[in-house]
Amino acid sequence: IKILHGDLAEDENKRIRFEREARAANRVQHEGAVEVHDVGVTEDGCPFIVMELLRGESLASRMARLGSLGIAETLRFTDEILDVLSMAHAEGIVHRDITPNNLFVENDGHIKVLDFGIARLVDENESRLTGKNSAIGTTAYMSPEQVQGLDVDERSDLFSLGVILFEMIAGVLPFAGEHEAAIIYSIVNEKHEPVTTHRADCPPAVSRIIERLLAKDKSERYQSTAELIADIGAVAGGKTPVSEGIGSEDKLPSIAVLPFVNMSSDEDQEWFSDGLTEEILNALARTPDLLVTARTSSFKFKGSQDDIPTIAKALGVAYILEGSVRRDRDRLRVTAQLIRAADGFHLWSQNYDRKPEDVIALQEEVAIEIAIALKTAMDPDALASMVSAGTRSVPAYNAYLQGLAYGVSLLSTGDSYTFLSARDAFERAIALDPAFSLAHWELAKFWAAQLETTNIVSGIVEISLGEAFLNFEQAIDNAISFTVDDANRTRFRVGKAMLNMKLAQALRLNTDYLQQRPNDPGALILQLDLFADLGMEDALNAAITEYQESNGYDIVVWSSILTYSLISDDKAFIRALAKTAIERVGDDSPFIAYQAHRSLLWAGDIDGASQLHSILRASDLPEESHLLVGLRQACAENRLVDAAHLYDRLINETASKYSTAWIGHRIMGQDELAIEVLFQLDESGDVSSMRDYVSYAYFDPRPFPNLMAMLETQGAHIREPREIPYRCKL
Repeated sequence: IKILHGDLAEDENKRIRFEREARAANRVQHEGAVEVHDVGVTEDGCPFIVMELLRGESLASRMARLGSLGIAETLRFTDEILDVLSMAHAEGIVHRDITPNNLFVENDGHIKVLDFGIARLVDENESRLTGKNSAIGTTAYMSPEQVQGLDVDERSDLFSLGVILFEMIAGVLPFAGEHEAAIIYSIVNEKHEPVTTHRADCPPAVSRIIERLLAKDKSERYQSTAELIADIGAVAGGKTPVSEGIGSEDKLPSIAVLPFVNMSSDEDQEWFSDGLTEEILNALARTPDLLVTARTSSFKFKGSQDDIPTIAKALGVAYILEGSVRRDRDRLRVTAQLIRAADGFHLWSQNYDRKPEDVIALQEEVAIEIAIALKTAMDPDALASMVSAGTRSVPAYNAYLQGLAYGVSLLSTGDSYTFLSARDAFERAIALDPAFSLAHWELAKFWAAQLETTNIVSGIVEISLGEAFLNFEQAIDNAISFTVDDANRTRFRVGKAMLNMKLAQALRLNTDYLQQRPNDPGALILQLDLFADLGMEDALNAAITEYQESNGYDIVVWSSILTYSLISDDKAFIRALAKTAIERVGDDSPFIAYQAHRSLLWAGDIDGASQLHSILRASDLPEESHLLVGLRQACAENRLVDAAHLYDRLINETASKYSTAWIGHRIMGQDELAIEVLFQLDESGDVSSMRDYVSYAYFDPRPFPNLMAMLETQGAHIREPREIPYRCKL
């Protein structure tokens, strides 16, 4: 029982903190957080809190008694603390005083988080309690920004946890001094000794985790509890951490290719500079010992005024390739520079002045020279084969580049009809060079999207699903037949296996392909798709955690992550991923804002979703997407009249769109109608068009006999469907 007596009860700041502790603790409903049973005021006006009775000792007492703790026990305690912090952070609460005295080891060996008395509730007015630029917390465990009285967020709690992790293993604090001012100076300015100086048996992976947690710059720390939980779990299980932290020396060279600047007098040549950028990026991405940031990550910085170190830090790469293109009727001038982000040093630069018909050789030459400058281990002949454009026809190549540029435009604007322009461009490329394998592959992806009835671009061509499938089969067979690259052939076979619902075969092929090209973002997304389709939840959640770190600005990766995270039904995890996606790529893609809106509603953050709803209204997303966003928001807010109106419009105006009708019925609780919509597909035997529904968290395949037969044949695990948290309650 906590009671504020006498003068303390009359002190407004202390009374507010006392009240805050009770409110914060009540918002963190977790078995690892101290439970508050009652809050009130005594007859003589003293506030009190009644908490659960704990038996055991504080972590501080345990360390004082034992000196240091075992590695396994340390990792288990850290994981349990993180579980509580994850929920607190999801509720908008930063603890700000994570110390051994506020961690209690119960007699059963589990740990409790205590004292939310100075926790910051994000929606509160902080100034009334602390005053401007004041530091609150226990000094030795405070982050650099906290001791300086600056704004703090979740990463400050992670720094404090890093201090405790260091202390549990080493038996001493990483930052020490004879008085408070000396400790503050050390935290802000001095490098701590490695934990292995005090504890030689500390695993290197644990040491690297601590190094990252104790980074002075919060942008260099773990950015979320989910990220750290993944690494702690990996290390505890004897595996390599998902992210190796700061200063890892065994990483492959990492590079981002920024969009080349169009310097042509004709602004309509923008497609050429964008397409050339992407093809250089794709060529480098085929090199297995280079880590190349995906196009949607790089193109986020198109036209950015940020300097190279800032962009490199945001993308998590060591090198940046930038350049410009000037394309006139009879000349093609390309300038390219490879820059080391750490110090701005130009490792390589080159000016090319060629005829326009030399564009294919130029693209291949740039990719080869960059790979060599980054010390790839591949021999020159293998490298030349790897970066080959796949055609010697310049007009075909130009049409192909134009198609790629339209694809970039689609992701940034949400205008699905630019996808038709991309299709037309790839068909022109094929007409000019019928053996252009990569153009056939891109055309196959267009037709595959038409078959995915949940895809936002499906249905933009008015043909039957059967005709679309025949078009896909022709394009994918041509891609497989004409390619001379074995890795590409495997990738194309993955696509064919998936559309033919041979999911187990597709998983084997895709895993083989990733052995050859481990950094292909498209293949990584397919791996997520297949884990979801086959009901492999543990593999799916592990991959989500890994990919959101390694592909931090990739719009397509984030779209898949947000969709598949709902399967976990972990509200804190889902909300954290949505917030991260919005921060990283939400401003650049209405697709991500659309997905994040659904995730926030799923996690119960109705206000956060409402803010995104306002932004989405101004986007170029198709009308059915706007109706779905509005319907979800109306149901979540229990505006049943508005929901009924939007539902009526959705069903009547988009009757031919299977996925839109199915989702609308499910949101409104009309489950029988939803089954009827998809039963038509199942009854016709067109189960390939139903594959995408399998990965929806709330999809139940059991009413569809043909689909169930296929899934059982593929060895899929049939999970229980999740309930839609925001569905209308009529």
